[in-house]
Amino acid sequence: MSLGYLALGWGVPVLIILLLTHICRDAERTIDSTLGPKTEIYAGFLGIMVHETSHWLFAKLFHHRIVDVKLLVMPWDVNLNEEHPRLGYVNTAYSDHSLYQMIGTAFIGTAPIYGCTAVIYLIYRLFTPNLLKLMTNTAESLISNPLSFSWNDFLYSFVGLWKFDSRTLLLVTFAFYLIINITLTGFDLSDADLKSSYTAGIWILIFMSAIILPMVYFQMTDFLNYYLIGFVIWLVAIFSLSILTALLVDGGCHILHFFIN
Repeated sequence: MSLGYLALGWGVPVLIILLLTHICRDAERTIDSTLGPKTEIYAGFLGIMVHETSHWLFAKLFHHRIVDVKLLVMPWDVNLNEEHPRLGYVNTAYSDHSLYQMIGTAFIGTAPIYGCTAVIYLIYRLFTPNLLKLMTNTAESLISNPLSFSWNDFLYSFVGLWKFDSRTLLLVTFAFYLIINITLTGFDLSDADLKSSYTAGIWILIFMSAIILPMVYFQMTDFLNYYLIGFVIWLVAIFSLSILTALLVDGGCHILHFFIN
């Protein structure tokens, strides 16, 4: 039972982070091989800037010293001779003697996942609130009772959202442009990001074990069932929006690659 709670509380967030990274790396590789190695900068410059801004904000939150920041490397300045050319960067330093700063590396390294999700959520809410409501309700339905989900009802509701006037079309087009731009590059955590998060992630797992194991031993599972499982359901519902968006962008990149190549 304890392992199940740890799998939910620690494993699910890690799985979401790795899944989004994998999907968006695949999209970037596909668009690069289709239109050239610098295309992701032109097509995803907003995502790069949100990605690096998220690193910067979380570095400030966890009191890391900011050494150097560049939110976007211009296409003509990108070094294509590097194995993984840097499209932007935030270099920080922290004290090994500060547990708060050390644990912060896990959140700083994975910050773009949270930052991009927040920005995409805001775009949906501002420009397509009815679509956001449909997608979040769909995610909650799939999580709580997947067998009762009906694709026919979903498609009927989806089609019924749209009013095909010029203003709506303009807003939706602008919103989807922003979302695609951010999704294409924003969620891709670099190897350095993942490496910096690894040790701190293990410490977080140890701390969670130190809390959850005694609670299970003393039969405080009602608390865990309510708060931990509720948190995980909320987390999956929020990030399912990003995962669905990333899958659509990745699929679009592959379709483009198919027709051009």
